[in-house]
Amino acid sequence: MEQFTEFLDKYFIYIWLVLAVSMVSIFFIRGKAAIKMFENLDLSNVAYSEKSASGYSTKSFGSKFGGASKVLHIIITDKELVLKTYLFLAFIAKKNDLLHIIPLTTLTNTELKDGRIFSKLHVRFTGIKGEEKEVVLMSKRNLEIKAILDKYV
Repeated sequence: MEQFTEFLDKYFIYIWLVLAVSMVSIFFIRGKAAIKMFENLDLSNVAYSEKSASGYSTKSFGSKFGGASKVLHIIITDKELVLKTYLFLAFIAKKNDLLHIIPLTTLTNTELKDGRIFSKLHVRFTGIKGEEKEVVLMSKRNLEIKAILDKYV
């Protein structure tokens, strides 16, 4: 045991650096793979954009608690509702079903509900495989987002 503590005392900084670089690399590589879906995104006709929203997906019990807090990007163009986040958080957002390019023609319903801090905008849409999906957005400008999305519902 004494040899182990001596080893840790001697090489702690190197072990810590290897672990830190490994974690940053994992977040970068997996985030880059998750963000790849947004490469060919046409942002020429942006009707709304916000980079500090919160939200979660209602896909599963885990995704309801694993949402994004003030790092969700909401972009509404004339054709799509885009939900994305920063590179280093992208793989976590993908895991929690928060990365979406939603054609506005697939929106089925928007509903504004009061929350404890922010109002919650429930956006329901039809997924790629025909399944019904829902994301809950929390923004300071939920009324504005709802007004834009209601034009397409």
